[in-house]
Amino acid sequence: MRHCLITYSLKKTLLGFFIILNFTELLANDVDSTSSRLNAFKIIPLVYFTTETKVIAELFSYLSFKMDKQSNLSNIRLSANYTQEKQYSVLCPFQILLGKNNFFINGKLEFIHFPEYFYGIGNNTVESNRSKYLFDTFLLQIKALKLIKRKNYFGINLSRQVLKTAYNENLELFKDSKKIHGIDGFSYFSFGPSYMYDSRDDLITSRKGVYFEVNFTLARGINTNQGLLNYTNFNIDFRKFVDFKTKGVLAFQGLTDLSFGSIPYRAMPTLGGQKLLRGYYFGRFRDKQLLLSNLEYRSPLYRRIGLAAFLGTGKVGPNLKELGSNLFHLSFGAGLRYQISKKDRATIRADFAKGRDSYGIYLFFAEAF
Repeated sequence: MRHCLITYSLKKTLLGFFIILNFTELLANDVDSTSSRLNAFKIIPLVYFTTETKVIAELFSYLSFKMDKQSNLSNIRLSANYTQEKQYSVLCPFQILLGKNNFFINGKLEFIHFPEYFYGIGNNTVESNRSKYLFDTFLLQIKALKLIKRKNYFGINLSRQVLKTAYNENLELFKDSKKIHGIDGFSYFSFGPSYMYDSRDDLITSRKGVYFEVNFTLARGINTNQGLLNYTNFNIDFRKFVDFKTKGVLAFQGLTDLSFGSIPYRAMPTLGGQKLLRGYYFGRFRDKQLLLSNLEYRSPLYRRIGLAAFLGTGKVGPNLKELGSNLFHLSFGAGLRYQISKKDRATIRADFAKGRDSYGIYLFFAEAF
């Protein structure tokens, strides 16, 4: 699955970045609304080529709005693509505030039919040792939270996922597939309590404030050809933003993600991709438990254009003992930022990130955290 609009080559990524800038400027006057509820609405089409998928047509839209006059800005993002190989993905994350910020709904909806590389399970996978497979998935995640007192929210998290796979059993990584939970497909429903403290000044591009979230999840379902699926998950996400005004913003994230039981491979805590440890392919490191930290400095450059530099480190393991003894993986990089509307802080980011033995190029809407 592609977790960014373009991850092909640096030359094509930067070209795509400036094409998007032009599209954004052309569309800005047509779709921004003076309505008290509708803040900004963008539609951006792209066509590009990769050796894996051939020609890809992609459409991205971004909508920011207010559910009522007293609530802060909500947003819905939609990314949909279709390839020459008849593969597709539809991703729709959303964050909605309503009732004078008394209620917060955070979630995402995914439909995917796409190829992906599988590296195996664990903290020591090798870049050259990977196998391609195809998967179909439907995923719906929703967190519904109510304000309890002064930026403290409490509620529930719900998730439903169904996944089917197709792979070559003769490939080395799949020869002992019975040991990989969910490799033939799975379905589950999960639920649990959630707590959030949020003093950020913006949901998408924060400049100051603190975000602290704790989730506990129980999941029940079926691993195809492997029997019942039964696992629990506990995660903590902490973010801190320091505003240096005209000099920029320093952003920090610390993430702990712990799972126990027969968790399927694609529900495992995972490093890599455009958010968690940029510079590594999404799924490069996955296991039952994960530790991660990100540090990023975002600085204005010229008008709505900005720069960013970032550093990330993380590791995974099958249990707390091995997680503690495993070595951290390091990644670092830099990128450009472009504010898509004068009325909204949401940005397009073009990042280049380097890992130990791989690199990643990302063109995406919204910050990594």
